[in-house]
Amino acid sequence: MIFNLERHAFLSGCYKAFGFGAYPCSLCETCLPEEGDIDFHTVKRLCRHPDRLRPSMEASGIDVYATVRAAGFELEVVRSFDETIKTFGLVLLR
Repeated sequence: MIFNLERHAFLSGCYKAFGFGAYPCSLCETCLPEEGDIDFHTVKRLCRHPDRLRPSMEASGIDVYATVRAAGFELEVVRSFDETIKTFGLVLLR
């Protein structure tokens, strides 16, 4: 979804649009580095979808809880597996 929002923003004239996802990437069942089928000399071989891959907010040092709350949403720490997880992405526009 973040990729699609970023693309829409770009095609609408926000050419500096940049999206952040949540959690580790889930585009593939397994990641090429996890499979051991990588060629570190060819960066494109590190990912099957380098055009769609977006970094997570957490991995980029963004305080997700503070950012989400500042945007007016409620977000609390999930304390058990029975609780519903809220997932947020972020698209920056300029």
